[in-house]
Amino acid sequence: MSGGPASARCPITVRPCAPHEVERLRELRARALAESPDAFRQSLADHERVSAAAWRTHFEVRAAAGDGALVAEACGVWVGFVIAIRNDDGTGRLGGMWVTPEARGRQVGRALVNAALAWLRAAEVRHVTVAVADGSVAARALLFTAGFEPTGARRELRPGNVVMAEELELELPPKSLRAPPPLACA
Repeated sequence: MSGGPASARCPITVRPCAPHEVERLRELRARALAESPDAFRQSLADHERVSAAAWRTHFEVRAAAGDGALVAEACGVWVGFVIAIRNDDGTGRLGGMWVTPEARGRQVGRALVNAALAWLRAAEVRHVTVAVADGSVAARALLFTAGFEPTGARRELRPGNVVMAEELELELPPKSLRAPPPLACA
């Protein structure tokens, strides 16, 4: 499903992707890789080589490890996603965030970042990183607004790709302290 005029009038909600919705998430990720190929570590060709069964298994393993695949929707239409990853060392990472072109400008990115940070904070993650591809101006501005700062680290987005990515980081307060107010999603 693609978002259209009806979804533009609907409120945005962010929720975890349910196990029975994994194929729908896989399809949305394929759309993201096709529309924004220089924003992701994985290429569309690599994504398409992974079978649906392997993708489902990966989803289940990562969910069991505490990761959250979060989707944004408006009137049942999925308009974005983000993956909140809990690393084995207790740190976290935001991965694979994307908003459909028709939903951009509606604060979907802010809602996704807020939800991902809340997910990680609930898992007692304190240090969160994210890699932002060069040229992703809106994503970079959004993450700076959320409090992320550059680490100084840069790397190739994908091996053999000329696009570079900058690493940003954020320290979250402990769960015992009051959470910072979420980014406004007016």
